[in-house]
Amino acid sequence: MDDHFLKPAKCNGTRWVEHKLLAVSKLLHNWFIIVSHMSNYAEDNTNRGEDRAKAKGIIQKLCQYKFVFYLYFLKDILSEVSRISLTFQRDDINVSSAVTVLQAANATLNDMINNPGAQLLQFDNDVIDNKFHDFTLKNPIERAVLKEQLRRIILGIIDCIQTRFENLHTDELFRACHVFDHKNWPDLNAGDALAQYGLAEIQQIVEHFRPLLQGCDTVAALREWVDLKAYICRNRHFVDVHPLALFQRISVEDSQMNNFQNILKIIHLTSCYPLSNAACERVFSTMKRIKSDWRCRLNNNTLNTLMRINMNEKAFSLDVFEPRPFVTRWWFNGQKSKRPHTVPYGPNQ
Repeated sequence: MDDHFLKPAKCNGTRWVEHKLLAVSKLLHNWFIIVSHMSNYAEDNTNRGEDRAKAKGIIQKLCQYKFVFYLYFLKDILSEVSRISLTFQRDDINVSSAVTVLQAANATLNDMINNPGAQLLQFDNDVIDNKFHDFTLKNPIERAVLKEQLRRIILGIIDCIQTRFENLHTDELFRACHVFDHKNWPDLNAGDALAQYGLAEIQQIVEHFRPLLQGCDTVAALREWVDLKAYICRNRHFVDVHPLALFQRISVEDSQMNNFQNILKIIHLTSCYPLSNAACERVFSTMKRIKSDWRCRLNNNTLNTLMRINMNEKAFSLDVFEPRPFVTRWWFNGQKSKRPHTVPYGPNQ
C-alpha cells in the first residue's frame, strides 16, 4: 500500500480550533487505510469475536454517506473559524486586521449557505455513484436534506461569531482605529485629503482615553498626526511594513527628536495584545525540556534566559547572530577568574 498513514489526532486533545481541523484532516486522509485495515481484521477468523465485532462497528460508522459528507463539510467550516483563531493569536494583530478577518470569514460562511465550499466540491469529485475509495457508502441522503442541515449549522456559527464580536462592527471606537492602517490613507498628492484624513477619529479616540492622557498634549497630537502621515507617505519603504511594526519603528527613531511623541502615545493606546495563544502554552513544554531532572538546579534567571532564547529562535538564529559585542563585553567586564573568592590550592605558578 503506497498511501502514507498520518498519526491520528484527538479532536478534544486541545481547545484550539486548528487542532480540531488537523484531526479532521488526518481522519479524512487516513480514511481508506483505516477502513481497509478494519475490513481485513473483521474478516480474519483468527481474531477474537468481540474485537471483530468492534471492527465491524467502526466500518459501519466510517462508511456512512453522511459521515464522509460531514468530514468534508467540517474542513470547510473549521478552515474559516481556524483562520479567525490564528489571526487573534498573532503578536502583531491590530484592530484593522481583526475586523478584516471577521468580515472575510462572515462573507465566506454566508456564501457557503447557497454554494458549497472548496471541500464539498471535492466531495462531489471523490464520491461517484456513492463509491468512495472503492468502498460503497451506505444510507445516502438527498442533497436537499443535507443542504438544509448545513444551512442551520452555518447560521448558528455566524450568529455565534457575530454575538461574540458584535462590538467590533458597531462600536465607533473600533471603527476609528482603522485610520492607523497606513495602507488605507489617501495619496500624498491628493491635496488636502491626506491632511484631513483621520482628524475626527483621532479626536474621538482622545475623548475616550482622556483620563489616560493627562501628560499628553492632545492639541499638539493633532498637528503631529498631519506631520506623521506626510512623513510615512514620503518614505516608500514604509508601504509594505505592518502598521504595528511601523509605529514601533518610528517610536524608536523618534526617541531623541520627539517630533511625534504625543500622537504616538495615542496610537499605542489602541494596540491589541493576544491574551492567550499557542506560543504561550508551548512555554510549559519548553520549561520541562530545559529544567529536567538532570538540570533541576537552574536558577530562575538562567531558566528565564534559556526559555527566551528557545522561544525566540528566529531572533537568535546563528545566521544573523553577531557574537563579537557579547564576547567583548564578557572579556573586558566579566570576572577574570571563574571562582574569584576561592584560594588556589598548591604552589603558585
